[in-house]
Amino acid sequence: MMNKWITCEDLCSRWQINQYDLGDIVLEGSLNPFHSDDSAMVAVYDDRVLVVPPEGGLGTYYEPISFVTREMTKFIFRISDVETYENKNGITPEMLDTDKSKYEHKKESIDVPLALPQIQKSVNFFTKKGHFWDVGYEGKTGTIKELDGIDYIATLLQRPGKSISCRDLYQSVSGKAPDKNISEGAAIDEGLHVGSSKQSIGTGKERKICSKEYEALQVELSSASMEEQEKIKEQMAKLEPYLNMKERIFVDPNDKKAQVNIKKRLDKAYEAISKANMKDMAKYLQNHIKTDDAYGLRYTGDIAWNIIIK
Repeated sequence: MMNKWITCEDLCSRWQINQYDLGDIVLEGSLNPFHSDDSAMVAVYDDRVLVVPPEGGLGTYYEPISFVTREMTKFIFRISDVETYENKNGITPEMLDTDKSKYEHKKESIDVPLALPQIQKSVNFFTKKGHFWDVGYEGKTGTIKELDGIDYIATLLQRPGKSISCRDLYQSVSGKAPDKNISEGAAIDEGLHVGSSKQSIGTGKERKICSKEYEALQVELSSASMEEQEKIKEQMAKLEPYLNMKERIFVDPNDKKAQVNIKKRLDKAYEAISKANMKDMAKYLQNHIKTDDAYGLRYTGDIAWNIIIK
């Protein structure tokens, strides 16, 4: 007995949607495609893509989520699975041309070794298509022109609760070093904390320790060989700035430069999101993308986001 199959292109026509919308359905985990190249079944499992080759093929393996977008046009779907999905979701197909021989496949069934969880489709998303972002928040959607700040937001939302340095964020999007500077006081005024490369040296215990180490190195220097003297002098030079200074913060200027660039671009992104009639979304992001105790940012919210870059 032969099974009937339908391609990605024709399923999109059948449901009057585009391939990216179909990709979202696949990412839900409620409709599993097969890859036309080797008949391997594709399924989303634990934020990864599980690829299950047919009997006799190589072993099961995982791919990143981007595999779905990258390979979507090569996917085929079993008609019985499609009809089950339609019945369950009340979909009336627009195109029923499923009898073409090119959709037939000799493989009757493929056993799936794992019980795959159903992943609920997120209504909160950032989807990049070319030079635009489609965004969604609590049922409302909008489209925003490509901005560096949106890229920063999407990157942070992909790693909830994890700090990412402003410099890493800036360089990952722009591919270059920050080009503007800011004073430490201005950074604090703007809510940009200093700390990831700080060294707090005070007039008390810390300075006494540095002074004691410096004196010990002076004694060691007097009897050291020429080669050893160079190493000792380097150690002493590192201690000298701390011996006669009150408590202060030593920071890498590139971190401060990155802070300014990130701050300005995030503000522009929030403004663009608001102008796209997504004010609630902009407010939520502003409230939940926070500076950490250093030169970084983190997403502190508890809403999960679906981030897709096409």
